[in-house]
Formats: sequence, structure tokens, C-alpha cells
Amino acid sequence: MGFKQVTADYEADLFTLDKGLFKRRNRGEVEVKHYGDGSAKMKIKLKGLKLSDGTAVVINIGESFVHAFAVHNGSAREKLTTEDGHEVPTVAHGDAVELWYDDQRLLRGKFRRD
Repeated sequence: MGFKQVTADYEADLFTLDKGLFKRRNRGEVEVKHYGDGSAKMKIKLKGLKLSDGTAVVINIGESFVHAFAVHNGSAREKLTTEDGHEVPTVAHGDAVELWYDDQRLLRGKFRRD
């Protein structure tokens, strides 16, 4: 695999919804990269979630992108690539990303240029 030119690189830190600067906790990140050859990848990393093993959670990005996956030992790692047939959303600076469990929003963040 050779070098790929990165055409877009965004990252969002995901925080708990607690009020106040010292109560909020960073519990993960989502990174989206697009390349000059038209391919793209998204990495999702979560930690410190108080959910049972196998619990399904959902990442929402904007109005149209949704991806469901399972939590194990309070954490999760997902890697989606267009080369593997997955959808990877196009994001922009300031776009919202949220982690949901059932009807409860657990984490949220906003994309920034990386």
C-alpha cells in the first residue's frame, strides 16, 4: 500500500453531557479522513462507558449518517473504510456527532480540522 494524499481530515472528541468544565469527561473520539483517490476511512474509539458487554450503541453524524456497533469492557473501536464497502460520511468543521444508547444521548462532540 502506497502513500495516499489526504484531502480532508477531521476529528471530534466525544464528551459526557455533564454540566460544567470540570465535570465533563472525554470518553472517545471519531476521526474521518478522505483521500485523493476517492477512498475514505472513519475510526471510532470509545472508553469508560458504563454499559454491559454486547450493548448496542449508535453513532449519529448530522442528519443522515448512523452506524451501530457493540461495546465490550466499557469500550469500543470501529474502523470503517470505503475500500471495505462501508459508508464514510463527508463532514465539515463544526458538524455534530453523538453517541446514543436506546433513546439516551450518552456523548456528543463537534468535528474540527485535524
